[in-house]
Amino acid sequence: MQTNGASGDFVLRQAGQADASALAAHAELTFRVAWSAFNRQEDMDEYCGEHFTPDAVAADLAGQGVRVTLAESAGALLGYLKTVDGAPCLDLPATLPIEIARCYVAPAWHGRGVAEALMLQTLERARESGCDLLWLAVWEQAPRARAFYARHGFAVVGRLPFQLGQDLQEDLVVARRP
Repeated sequence: MQTNGASGDFVLRQAGQADASALAAHAELTFRVAWSAFNRQEDMDEYCGEHFTPDAVAADLAGQGVRVTLAESAGALLGYLKTVDGAPCLDLPATLPIEIARCYVAPAWHGRGVAEALMLQTLERARESGCDLLWLAVWEQAPRARAFYARHGFAVVGRLPFQLGQDLQEDLVVARRP
């Protein structure tokens, strides 16, 4: 899907196994940029070493119901959004829930329509698939992310623990009906 963002053209496409190494590097970089200032280096290293290696990302891409949409421009990875079909959310009733497990955009592309395009495509796919609950966990100390999700109709429905290395944190769970 060709998209014209606020400051340039980019393409959305589904990630495959051949993308594992580039996605792992991008995922670690954007995660560290977003959260390093708020967390201990050892916790960041432990989490990234578990979740953002090429092998871990390749296994993730091969997972049942996992879908990763990439945003690219001129061959450069700008951002990505990962969903997991069928992931239950707390005790909320749903027959076909979809979790937005990750949504990150390179800082140079913040505010340029990349996250918006990724989200709009995800919302459309959720509607088309028969999804009856779209949800995600977001750190309560992430006001920009929380505002983005609120603009897209997500409301707080609960809390979940999030383990970052040795630090047990708490995320807000936000959800919406497609």
